[in-house]
Amino acid sequence: MLPVGDKPVVHHIVNDLVAAGITDIVFVVSDQKKALIDYFSSHPALESALESKGKNDLLEAICHPVDLADYSYVYQNEQL
Repeated sequence: MLPVGDKPVVHHIVNDLVAAGITDIVFVVSDQKKALIDYFSSHPALESALESKGKNDLLEAICHPVDLADYSYVYQNEQL
């Protein structure tokens, strides 16, 4: 989740994939590292809290990665 600017590198990569027409993205992940999965997942409680407080710019920022593509995750037991 190395940041470049205000977004992780993987977000920039996903943007490029979507711009190229790819809408289904599969990530190979470890079951012990959930940051990538969390980043590309929705957070209903946080979204509703931001919406009720009128913080639409922050709401847009957290919803945008979720809406870019359809994500799947494959768990790998050991790094290969």
